Amino acid sequence: MNRLLFNPGPTNTRASTKRALVVDDMSHRAPAFRAVLQQVRDALLRVLGAESDFEALLFACSGTGANEAAVNCLRGPVLALVTGYYSERLADIVERSGLEVRRMRFGTFQGIDPREVAAELDATPGIRSLTFVHHETATGVLTPMAALNRLAAERGILTLVDAISSVGAHRMTLDADGPDVLTVTSNKGLEGLPGVSFVVGRRAVLENARPGHSYYFDIARQLEMQRGAEVPFTVPVQVICALAEALGHFERETPAGRAARYALTAGVLRAGLARRGFQLVDLAPGRRSEVVVPVRLPAGLDYERARNELDSLGIEIYTPGYAVAAGYFFMATMGPLGHADVENGLDAFVAACERQGCPPGGALEAAGYEEDTGAAPLPGPTAGTDREEAVASVAKASA
Repeated sequence: MNRLLFNPGPTNTRASTKRALVVDDMSHRAPAFRAVLQQVRDALLRVLGAESDFEALLFACSGTGANEAAVNCLRGPVLALVTGYYSERLADIVERSGLEVRRMRFGTFQGIDPREVAAELDATPGIRSLTFVHHETATGVLTPMAALNRLAAERGILTLVDAISSVGAHRMTLDADGPDVLTVTSNKGLEGLPGVSFVVGRRAVLENARPGHSYYFDIARQLEMQRGAEVPFTVPVQVICALAEALGHFERETPAGRAARYALTAGVLRAGLARRGFQLVDLAPGRRSEVVVPVRLPAGLDYERARNELDSLGIEIYTPGYAVAAGYFFMATMGPLGHADVENGLDAFVAACERQGCPPGGALEAAGYEEDTGAAPLPGPTAGTDREEAVASVAKASA
């Protein structure tokens, strides 16, 4: 790797993935490409641990585009769990699709207590869909997806989960409890190249998606054609061929192996930051991701100046301005970054801080965010509405 990317996407990719871009010219209608399309759709379901009633739909877009398509699978009113920038954006997308949205907000690093969500759902019996982001990319906070899926399933509520920055780094299973719809992108934890995203959903839910206002993101049209290994519009053939290679590597590594690798690399980053004097944002182990590590900002540090200095060395870091203003920055370890890469990146960042007279271990910028409350997760499953009844109800519901 010539450049080291410590941002949460796009991420570094293997040389074999890049080489897979170089294929003979072919159109998206060619029989050879149709085989690749089917291969990619099937492989994605396998690495996600999806049961047989799930399908994956490919779109030539970013993860945000996949969310634009996926919201048409929902029915309103919708309860949107807002934990940060990306979950707020997901709520906005749902709202723009014409559905009524009720937002339930949580602090920046507070995390979600499923028991609070269960109480909110019970107090608002008209809610028909639930949305949340599995990993809030700008904070590194992980949402308890399995518990939230389960409590929604018990109440016959559809779930849409943005798993764009968690797939690969965290194991998941798409089963009877849900989620009903999941969005994924080709880059990040899948370690392909950016430009392709997916809506993965339960078959009955996809078949009964609303037409929506978009011609391109019409789930029904895409579903009909992709079941025949075709796509209705031009897609980046070479990027999809590279994704086929990346997914093949994922399967050989195994989902458990990849999750273990991400956890180990994130641990190296945390330990390296602490050893150099940085103060990590305190997150309970069950709420922190193995993708993004949030760190307190040294007092007086001009983050953009440090970022530009590292960029000149071939090292990329990125934290949005609103996070820096709140007194923290983050580093990410997505993709095939090695432990030596992490140490080299940290050494370069420390040097940039020292050049500004703001070495780690000194004073910190004031924290303008809420701390993790450390609330306990929801206990195990309880009796409730059967998931099959909830999914069947979608077919009967009107748009």
